[in-house]
Amino acid sequence: MEELTLWLDESDPYSDKVKKKTYTHITEVDPLGNRRGAQKLPSVTTTLDQLYPDGSSDLNSEKFNPARFLIELHRSTHFEQLRMGLIHLRKINTQLSVGPKALVKNNLETFIECHDTLTAMHQMLLRNESMSEGGSLTEKLEFILKDTVKCAEDLFHDVLYRKDRADTMRNALNIMQRFRFLFSLPRNIEKNIKNGEYEIVINDYERAKSLFADTEVQVFKKVLAEVETLVEGFRGQLVKKLQELPSTLDEQKRLIRYLVELRADDDPAWSCIQNQHAWLLRLIQSCKTDYQVCEATGNSESEGVTTISFGIRQQSDQTTIEDRGFGKEEPKAPQQVLFVEELSAIITESLPDLWRLAQAYFSGSLVQGIDSSKLKMRNPHGEKKFQAMANEVTFLYSDTIRSCFFPAYLEELANGSRGQRERRTAIGNFEPFDDCQLERSSAWLPFCVRQMRSTLGTLQDMMLKTEVLLCIAEAGIVLQSHCANILTQQTVLDIRNLNIRENWKVEADEGGCITSLPILFENRIMDWVLSLKEVILEGSSSSMQEGKQKSLEVQSTQLFAKALCAFAACLDRLAIAESDKAAPVEDNVSVNRLGSAVAESRSNQQIYPNTNLYGGIEAGDAIPTVAKQLLIVMSNCSYSHDVVVGRLCNFFQGHGYPGGNEAKLTTQEALKEVDSKAFARYIELKSQPIIVRLEEGIFTGGYNFAECARPAGVRPYMKEMLLELVRVHLEVFSISSSLVRRVLTALLNIIVETMLNVLRGVEEFSTNGALQAKLEVLALEQTLSAYKSEESITRLKQCKDLLSATDTSGDDQITLLDLVMEFRQRNLLQLLCFVPSRAGRQSAKAHR
Repeated sequence: MEELTLWLDESDPYSDKVKKKTYTHITEVDPLGNRRGAQKLPSVTTTLDQLYPDGSSDLNSEKFNPARFLIELHRSTHFEQLRMGLIHLRKINTQLSVGPKALVKNNLETFIECHDTLTAMHQMLLRNESMSEGGSLTEKLEFILKDTVKCAEDLFHDVLYRKDRADTMRNALNIMQRFRFLFSLPRNIEKNIKNGEYEIVINDYERAKSLFADTEVQVFKKVLAEVETLVEGFRGQLVKKLQELPSTLDEQKRLIRYLVELRADDDPAWSCIQNQHAWLLRLIQSCKTDYQVCEATGNSESEGVTTISFGIRQQSDQTTIEDRGFGKEEPKAPQQVLFVEELSAIITESLPDLWRLAQAYFSGSLVQGIDSSKLKMRNPHGEKKFQAMANEVTFLYSDTIRSCFFPAYLEELANGSRGQRERRTAIGNFEPFDDCQLERSSAWLPFCVRQMRSTLGTLQDMMLKTEVLLCIAEAGIVLQSHCANILTQQTVLDIRNLNIRENWKVEADEGGCITSLPILFENRIMDWVLSLKEVILEGSSSSMQEGKQKSLEVQSTQLFAKALCAFAACLDRLAIAESDKAAPVEDNVSVNRLGSAVAESRSNQQIYPNTNLYGGIEAGDAIPTVAKQLLIVMSNCSYSHDVVVGRLCNFFQGHGYPGGNEAKLTTQEALKEVDSKAFARYIELKSQPIIVRLEEGIFTGGYNFAECARPAGVRPYMKEMLLELVRVHLEVFSISSSLVRRVLTALLNIIVETMLNVLRGVEEFSTNGALQAKLEVLALEQTLSAYKSEESITRLKQCKDLLSATDTSGDDQITLLDLVMEFRQRNLLQLLCFVPSRAGRQSAKAHR
């Protein structure tokens, strides 16, 4: 044999680094047959440690890496030498594969010598055995061994019996231990069912079926029969629990999966869908019956009946009204409003779960991951049947709510098509709510609209088909229209009755002084617009019923014009009512009248609980005269015409409503008409005493224009009339400076016309009489020169022409001018009152 070229280094078995013993080359020859040897480079070794941290170039290492070996020891070896080294390695490998044959072939003589030696030893042994006296050497040994066995059996018989019995028991225990899962399975199933660990029960059952389904062992069959009995009872328990409603969707899915994995006889998912559909219909009917019973008995606090308060749904034994910050006199919701809320809650909480369960059933995701051998064939017409189920629920919901607010709808269904008659039959016995309840529910209609809109939005999020939701959308549109009309009727009624809240407290504002009435009107309209927006515009992005939704928006514009014009009617009632009253001697009103006004305001607040009835006459408040009240009405009309109406129209359009300009024009025309009526009544009140004073004062003391002394100045009646005009100016200016020119211009027209008529009635004017009349006409003209109109200018010219017929000299004209100047100087303070302000001039231009 060839000498191995490796040697074992045992000089230092425990090195400092405690490494395993390695073999080192004796010579410089490496495995590739390179006689020159290979040298390691320290720098290369460091780099290779980074590249191959888990590799080694040592041939005897478990982590030997050929790439590192070649890079580390043969970096400079030529390719031809590497190829020769590969041939060398293959040669060595061939020698190792034929080594045993070569060993025998090369050492055949040695093997023959060993065989001869063993044969000689065997012959010597046989020769010694034949020469002995006792025959074979093993006979005696055999006898001794048999005797020993017999003695041992006598000695250890009982021990061996007990050992065999113990072995038998041990084997039985081993079998029980080995199949402990099966033998303890009935008890474990009972325990896990009691603890609600259903998945463990199913897993254990499936494991037992897979291991012992084909067993022929009677004991195993008996245990499996007991397990099947327990599982059958468990299936019935799951089916019963699945039919108990209400329950969550996750719970239903879990129970269905359990039944499918336990190989239930029928289709548990479809049975659950049918049961939940029937339960939902019964729940709607039960809710309807409960609320009708409560309405009949007049008890809204019956057990199980839900109450609401300002949109907060709660049980009757929960948080009180005071705890939520409302007063003790909170209005209770009518029964049909409570019914709508409860019915909407039933639909939004139950129908989505039913829909999701059905979609999971039809898509197969409900039993995804379960062995197909356990699945039953799905109902081939299930989707069409479920569509009919969903339609039945939504039809019953929408029809019941419409019947709640529109009792005539039941008769409409009964006289309709076959499908409508079937829907009427599904509603069953429905006793309409009484008229008192319907009237009370009008204030809660926005809440009902929100409930239906929320229900529709919830169902739309579930991606229900359009035909399922169409009936709900149609019912919502009908309720929206009804709600919009009711809201507008209430608003119009509230605005028409704003006159009872007029406190006549004047406050300065842009363009004049106003009371709180225009602000009350503006706030009420804004509240109405926001309420109407909530009813009509918000949440109306659905593509269903788009045409009817557009008609609702057009209807809202008409209702807006109706609500705006109601304020003109309120001011008109206020002007007519106050103008028909006699002016009080004093500005204070009697306590009795004040108390009746306050009582009327309180009674109105009880009638309109949703209206903020602030303002009104309180004890101790002073009521102005009728004339001032008319001025206040005109000022309110002017402010409403110029500011409030335009602002409300912008507010209306800014919230997404179409149009509004037509309503603006209509309302402004109505306000102008009310203003004209109030103005005419005010001028009538103020002009009448002035005219009487003029007609009586011009002939005071039997004054005769034909026989009179030379004029010494303006007569007293003219000064008294001037003072009366100053009082009118003061009264008007204190309310609204913009009305001064308008009022004084109208009064000047009446005074000039009256004076012209009086002068025309004089039969003859002397020179002095004509001068006196001219003096008074000029005094009147210069006093109110800033308020002349075309009509008054014409009348003044006619007066002058009438007096010019009398001859007057130049001295008479000088005397006339001197007297006019004297009049102006003596009454300078009064004349300054009639100098128009900038605001008055601007208002006059605007009025013209």
